[in-house]
Amino acid sequence: MRTRAAEIMTREVVCVTPDTHAKEALALMRKEGIRHLPVVSSARLIGVLSDRDLLAVDDDTTRVDAVMTRDPVTCSPKTHVGRLAELMLQHGFDSLPIVSGEELKGIITSVDLLQLLVQRTEGLAQVLPFDFSIREYRGMSLAVPC
Repeated sequence: MRTRAAEIMTREVVCVTPDTHAKEALALMRKEGIRHLPVVSSARLIGVLSDRDLLAVDDDTTRVDAVMTRDPVTCSPKTHVGRLAELMLQHGFDSLPIVSGEELKGIITSVDLLQLLVQRTEGLAQVLPFDFSIREYRGMSLAVPC
């Protein structure tokens, strides 16, 4: 049976509104240990804010709506995790909001997909379809594919 978004998504999502100050959003991310905040207005998803969006903010007046990604790519709770991973790779995202209509139902992050991979491969002799070794390079240890 193929795993769907609803099975692994975070349901209790920390969100902000568009008028939240960027510095407040960054403080919230740090406090909660997260890197992505859906931006909602009247329970409707209107954007996504990532910690990278906040790198250039250097004042106390910038609001979330000035730096967020508007109209983000979303998926439904029925989307298969393979499709989620495909979209994340294709677009360079680390998270995807999960919506039903325009209502936010959850969020999937790259960490969620990695946790699923680990769960599915526990106890298997070969976790990933490749091996790597550690070698020294100018005093630094590097992992290199075999």
